[in-house]
Amino acid sequence: MYFTDEGRPVHYDDWPDLWMLTLQRRYAAIDKVRICPTAPERSAAQLEKDKSPYGGATRAWFVWSRATTNTYQGSYALNGYFYTDGPSAYGDSKNLFRSESDIVYPTKTPFFADALWLDAWPLATDRPETNLFDNDHFLRGGLQRIAIPRHGFSPSAAVRQFDPKKTLPGAINVSFADTHVENVKLEKLWSLYWHKNWEPPAKRPGLAGASN
Repeated sequence: MYFTDEGRPVHYDDWPDLWMLTLQRRYAAIDKVRICPTAPERSAAQLEKDKSPYGGATRAWFVWSRATTNTYQGSYALNGYFYTDGPSAYGDSKNLFRSESDIVYPTKTPFFADALWLDAWPLATDRPETNLFDNDHFLRGGLQRIAIPRHGFSPSAAVRQFDPKKTLPGAINVSFADTHVENVKLEKLWSLYWHKNWEPPAKRPGLAGASN
């Protein structure tokens, strides 16, 4: 609905309002669609205590809007390759989905996903973090922002010192380009088609026996 109603992918220049303001303008009654019950909004006191705008397995991210001076919290990321442009630090422009015809595998192309920040630019070479619970490596703009054990895994057991050679625990919810939503195990994230030229690796980077 978002892609069709907007008529185009999102301009990165709209950051950080981008998809949040579009949802509010077009679907005001479902503003809470930004929040996952497993990663709820934080109170002002909790934000001060956390001293971090980034989300995690059990908390929403936080951002200030320069366009409206509003503040937003959310639990999901937009796949950054749906921007019409993007920051060079995060991805090659040749990988962007500039039109719907660029989406070759709509049932396997994520649009939104559980995440610790509001957007992400996954690469097939991304290794998972060692802290899967609440890592805040913002400059790592790929699957590190998404591969968090938000579902199917006890928050009390979510590891902060994960060995990437082992099998990733838990799963996330993903909304795909064909509009279906699916619970995806973290180990399966590398088999999805995150950008236009994605080639799934034979083994997830960092996993025991992988080449990198």
